[in-house]
Amino acid sequence: MEKQTLLNTSVNNIAMAETLDTIDKLIEGKKKSYIIAINVDVVMKIEHDPYLREIADHADLVLVDG
Repeated sequence: MEKQTLLNTSVNNIAMAETLDTIDKLIEGKKKSYIIAINVDVVMKIEHDPYLREIADHADLVLVDG
């Protein structure tokens, strides 16, 4: 799934229905995966925390909280 750049990270710009469909597909595929929801605080922390950036960069879905 394509991600869009948001400041210093990338997010999935999708609606709730598409989010739920994607989660269903991840479950059906039995692939180890994870989803994160980021807010402004996390976006700012990613700037200085390489570990947090790695987590966000490798998430199957990065959703915007708010």
